[in-house]
Amino acid sequence: MAAATTSVNGYLTSTDWTTFNNKGNGSVTSVAASVPAFLSVAGSPITSSGTLAITLSGTALPVLNGGTGVTTSTGTGNTVLSAAPTLSGDVNLSTGNLVIGTSGKGIDFSITSHPAGMTSELLADYEEGTWTPDIVNNGSTSTWATKTGYYTRVGNQVTMWFLCDSGNSGTAGTELRLSGFPYAYANTIANLQPGTILNIGGLSTFAALQMRSGTYARVVSAGNITIDTQLTYATGTLTFQV
Repeated sequence: MAAATTSVNGYLTSTDWTTFNNKGNGSVTSVAASVPAFLSVAGSPITSSGTLAITLSGTALPVLNGGTGVTTSTGTGNTVLSAAPTLSGDVNLSTGNLVIGTSGKGIDFSITSHPAGMTSELLADYEEGTWTPDIVNNGSTSTWATKTGYYTRVGNQVTMWFLCDSGNSGTAGTELRLSGFPYAYANTIANLQPGTILNIGGLSTFAALQMRSGTYARVVSAGNITIDTQLTYATGTLTFQV
């Protein structure tokens, strides 16, 4: 291998090492640090000896990808935003859900226009589930082998679907009632009107559901007349407020 020169890669000779070792000594007279605005530096500059201490300054913390920032950090772990941050633009969740941490809180639509009678623009509840319906002649016992029900709640409105089959509603002679609701309904004008029409077996007349007493609906015919016939099949839907 050839000796190293300004134009050739190679080994360093003793003369080269002597040149490097005789370059002399120097000194640094001052060391300082500069940091982003959300940090502060204490002890800068150092002119002889000392320590540079870097801490949070209390000014706006930066939000990833150019957000507006918030002034304080609260919580631990993944909780790093202030109690009420203001974000601009859309918020996209790549994985996971938007979880409401306090009952009665939700999505506030008060920015939208509304008529004078508006009482709430907060969507604070959504739910899907099952329930066990029972249509029975009051005072007797039904024999349904199949009692299936589903419901969806959006805000204060609940819509239910139900099926009673493979049996009967009990002993004829007393009014028919649908019960087993997943929620008691509110005593409002909306819930005092006849409900949905039933598809029923054992009855050859028009029938509807009328909300009663917060926990059940009675089966009525045209003219709001209660029905006391024994049913052998019943299905339908019902929507009410809670």
